[in-house]
Amino acid sequence: MRSLATKIVSENDLGKAQSLFGICEAIGVALSTPIYNKVIFNNTATEFPSAFFFFGILLYAICCVLFVWMYMREKAKTKRKAATEKDKTLPMDSYIQTTHM
Repeated sequence: MRSLATKIVSENDLGKAQSLFGICEAIGVALSTPIYNKVIFNNTATEFPSAFFFFGILLYAICCVLFVWMYMREKAKTKRKAATEKDKTLPMDSYIQTTHM
Protein backbone atom coordinates (compact mmCIF):
# COMPACT_ATOMS: atom_id res chain seq x y z
CA MET A 1 0.00 0.00 0.00
CA ARG A 2 2.76 2.41 0.89
CA SER A 3 4.63 1.60 -2.31
CA LEU A 4 1.57 2.22 -4.44
CA ALA A 5 0.80 5.44 -2.60
CA THR A 6 4.33 6.77 -3.15
CA LYS A 7 3.79 6.39 -6.90
CA ILE A 8 0.54 8.35 -6.78
CA VAL A 9 1.64 11.38 -4.77
CA SER A 10 4.16 13.96 -5.95
CA GLU A 11 7.74 13.98 -4.72
CA ASN A 12 7.04 17.00 -2.53
CA ASP A 13 4.24 15.17 -0.71
CA LEU A 14 5.98 11.85 0.03
CA GLY A 15 6.65 12.77 3.65
CA LYS A 16 3.05 13.85 4.13
CA ALA A 17 1.78 10.58 2.69
CA GLN A 18 4.06 8.49 4.90
CA SER A 19 3.04 10.41 8.00
CA LEU A 20 -0.62 9.94 7.07
CA PHE A 21 -0.04 6.18 6.85
CA GLY A 22 1.62 6.17 10.25
CA ILE A 23 -1.25 8.08 11.83
CA CYS A 24 -3.86 5.84 10.20
CA GLU A 25 -2.08 2.70 11.41
CA ALA A 26 -2.03 3.98 14.98
CA ILE A 27 -5.66 5.07 14.88
CA GLY A 28 -6.68 1.80 13.22
CA VAL A 29 -5.25 -0.29 16.05
CA ALA A 30 -6.74 2.00 18.69
CA LEU A 31 -10.22 1.81 17.13
CA SER A 32 -10.35 -1.78 15.92
CA THR A 33 -9.78 -3.43 19.30
CA PRO A 34 -12.77 -1.83 21.06
CA ILE A 35 -14.97 -2.25 17.99
CA TYR A 36 -14.14 -5.94 17.67
CA ASN A 37 -14.31 -6.75 21.38
CA LYS A 38 -17.06 -4.58 22.82
CA VAL A 39 -19.34 -3.78 19.92
CA ILE A 40 -19.30 -6.84 17.70
CA PHE A 41 -18.19 -9.82 19.76
CA ASN A 42 -19.97 -9.00 23.03
CA ASN A 43 -23.25 -8.10 21.29
CA THR A 44 -23.34 -11.09 18.96
CA ALA A 45 -21.60 -13.84 20.97
CA THR A 46 -24.82 -15.63 21.96
CA GLU A 47 -26.89 -15.19 18.79
CA PHE A 48 -24.35 -15.06 15.95
CA PRO A 49 -20.83 -15.81 17.18
CA SER A 50 -19.29 -15.78 13.72
CA ALA A 51 -20.26 -12.12 13.13
CA PHE A 52 -16.82 -11.28 14.48
CA PHE A 53 -15.23 -13.10 11.54
CA PHE A 54 -17.66 -11.75 8.96
CA PHE A 55 -16.82 -8.21 10.02
CA GLY A 56 -13.14 -8.99 9.49
CA ILE A 57 -13.90 -10.43 6.07
CA LEU A 58 -15.88 -7.32 5.17
CA LEU A 59 -12.99 -5.05 6.12
CA TYR A 60 -10.54 -7.23 4.20
CA ALA A 61 -12.79 -7.16 1.12
CA ILE A 62 -13.01 -3.37 1.26
CA CYS A 63 -9.22 -3.16 1.39
CA CYS A 64 -8.89 -5.55 -1.56
CA VAL A 65 -11.33 -3.48 -3.64
CA LEU A 66 -9.37 -0.33 -2.81
CA PHE A 67 -6.08 -1.99 -3.80
CA VAL A 68 -7.51 -3.15 -7.13
CA TRP A 69 -9.00 0.29 -7.80
CA MET A 70 -5.71 2.02 -7.01
CA TYR A 71 -3.78 -0.46 -9.16
CA MET A 72 -6.11 -0.04 -12.14
CA ARG A 73 -6.00 3.74 -11.80
CA GLU A 74 -2.20 3.77 -11.67
CA LYS A 75 -1.95 1.37 -14.62
CA ALA A 76 -4.26 3.55 -16.74
CA LYS A 77 -2.30 6.64 -15.75
CA THR A 78 0.97 4.96 -16.76
CA LYS A 79 -0.51 3.92 -20.12
CA ARG A 80 -1.70 7.46 -20.83
CA LYS A 81 1.69 8.86 -19.88
CA ALA A 82 3.51 6.35 -22.10
CA ALA A 83 1.19 7.11 -25.01
CA THR A 84 1.76 10.86 -24.76
CA GLU A 85 5.52 10.38 -24.48
CA LYS A 86 5.49 8.04 -27.47
CA ASP A 87 3.65 10.62 -29.56
CA LYS A 88 6.25 13.23 -28.67
CA THR A 89 9.23 11.06 -29.57
CA LEU A 90 8.15 9.73 -32.98
CA PRO A 91 10.90 10.24 -35.55
CA MET A 92 10.13 12.18 -38.69
CA ASP A 93 10.72 9.07 -40.83
CA SER A 94 7.59 7.42 -39.49
CA TYR A 95 5.31 10.14 -40.84
CA ILE A 96 3.77 9.79 -44.26
CA GLN A 97 5.16 12.40 -46.55
CA THR A 98 2.93 13.96 -49.14
CA THR A 99 3.81 16.23 -51.97
CA HIS A 100 1.55 18.70 -53.69
CA MET A 101 1.83 19.54 -57.32
